[in-house]
Amino acid sequence: MNRFKVDGYLFSFMLGTLDLAIFTPVIPNMMQSFSYPIHWFIWILAVQLVFFPLSLSLYETWVGLLSYQVVMTLSFCSFVVGSLIMALSSGWIELIGGRVLQAIGAGGIFPFLYEDMRMLVQTRKHKENRLLIGAVGACMVLTPIVATTVTHFLGWRMLFLLGISVASLYFIMAIRIHRKSEESNRIKRSATPVYLYGVIVAFLMFTISQVDFFLDGMGWFAPNVMPFWIMAVGLTVPVIMIERQADHPFFEPHLIANWRLWLLYGYAGLSGLIWIGLILLPGFVVWQLQLSLQLQSLFFSMLLMVVLVTLPFVYKLSKSRSYRLITAFGFLLGGIAYALFAFATLSWQYVLLFLLLGCALSFTLLVPIHDVLRNITSSDQMQTSGLTLSLLRGGGAGIGLILFTQLLSSYGLHQWMQSRVPSYLFVQAQQHVLLLAAAVSFCGVLLSLLLPTEDTSVRSNLSN
Repeated sequence: MNRFKVDGYLFSFMLGTLDLAIFTPVIPNMMQSFSYPIHWFIWILAVQLVFFPLSLSLYETWVGLLSYQVVMTLSFCSFVVGSLIMALSSGWIELIGGRVLQAIGAGGIFPFLYEDMRMLVQTRKHKENRLLIGAVGACMVLTPIVATTVTHFLGWRMLFLLGISVASLYFIMAIRIHRKSEESNRIKRSATPVYLYGVIVAFLMFTISQVDFFLDGMGWFAPNVMPFWIMAVGLTVPVIMIERQADHPFFEPHLIANWRLWLLYGYAGLSGLIWIGLILLPGFVVWQLQLSLQLQSLFFSMLLMVVLVTLPFVYKLSKSRSYRLITAFGFLLGGIAYALFAFATLSWQYVLLFLLLGCALSFTLLVPIHDVLRNITSSDQMQTSGLTLSLLRGGGAGIGLILFTQLLSSYGLHQWMQSRVPSYLFVQAQQHVLLLAAAVSFCGVLLSLLLPTEDTSVRSNLSN
């Protein structure tokens, strides 16, 4: 049996899911403290989805200019300062600003944590690795319940203080580890285009958060929406100018010229969009079944458990089956699950659909996308191509989350997690959101079938 390899894309997914597992169940408590609507508070999760992969790209530029000790120290300080700002925040701006710093810090710490985990796995036997990964998975499944319990007894601000404690413990241990310098092996790229990309995505999110969906197509061009459109589109001009003058641009020409990569861009964005299942569905279900909002952590844990249980199967299947079929099957399962969720009313139906959606998330998010890149790009182009895909996946997840919650707010459901709105209005809004998610998933099926297959002639041309 082959050793289970800790791939970067897999570990990144697990770490991102862990963050969602901590904060998603406690959002109702945070909303009660500030009395802000759901479509503003969901930014706490959307910002993490966007800026975590963005900071991974920044790490690639920082590490060529600074030593690993400096990069790790800056990342740790960013995480701690961001967490403190969130713990002491008294308004939405401080909360989101602290979240951005926290996400950037977490992205800087991630490469070191991944390297340490990979070294730990490589030095242990296969049976020990299975136990280790099983223990990590069990912790992830229990995290929503633990976070909800801590919030219930100690308040949601305590979560950030606990996060600082865990990060400090790891920093003390990791900063002493000798790491081989890669400064001479890396191309030094400008970080400015990456910063501007984050600002562009933020303006797109602000644009969607101002749209009134009941104005039909005109809602996208309302007077309060157009300034954000202008800023988002206008910022692409300085990005192009900076990249054209750079000796080593971050967004290299092949990222635009290679049409096969555009198919992957669409796939990455759509796969990020279906993260809604991890975030909104538990809240939908507890409201529909008239349960306590605290119980949504149980449904969140159930969804995580299904994803982690099916993970080894999907990982093994991806080594022997076409990734096009795997991703298409995952999007198909997701589309079916979302469509059935829109009309489910009984508890046993929700349980079965959570199982189905968990399988769908495994198939769509855990496919080794690097195998696709090896088929359509050369070895020296894989780094920037992979980073671009991670940026688009995170951007798609963040924008999709804002899109779906803004659709809820268009129905006037600003405080649906705290108060009982008329059931017919909630059901109609929920159906529209879930059917939109199903339509996105079915589009993902078609796009997955169009993904490029291995072509040895293309590979030989790219290598020359």
